[in-house]
Amino acid sequence: MLKKWWDGEFVPYENDPRGGVMIIGGTYRRHWSASALRAVVGFLQKEWKWAIGTLIAVVGIALATL
Repeated sequence: MLKKWWDGEFVPYENDPRGGVMIIGGTYRRHWSASALRAVVGFLQKEWKWAIGTLIAVVGIALATL
């Protein structure tokens, strides 16, 4: 169930039945929350060093206020 949510539903390209060209393939229609989580994961994969530094700073400030 989680994999289906993450991958989404495959939607093939629509071809004109009278057209001379056939396009093979399709795209995935994902739930909005899966798309948002994919964006966050992609950002963290690219900018992990900034995210770790920010997390350490936020935790330090939270501990200092307690």
